Amino acid sequence: MIQWTAGRPIFVFDLFNIPSPLPTMRGLHEALEEVHDTAAHLLIPLVLLHVLGALKHLVIDRDGSFMRMIRVRSSG
Repeated sequence: MIQWTAGRPIFVFDLFNIPSPLPTMRGLHEALEEVHDTAAHLLIPLVLLHVLGALKHLVIDRDGSFMRMIRVRSSG
């Protein structure tokens, strides 16, 4: 959407491109860039928090939650 709201096509593996079906919308483009930037900055801390929570269940709680998360279930 960010590409298209800027009026630019989306290039697919340099084989072909998908032209923008939208007119240039500068306000929406800037808003989408802001959302993208915020999400990118939140992703790593949230993944880290999730990993720390899993490790807490493994090391401190020892409640079996971690092993249930990584267990491969048999099909049958």
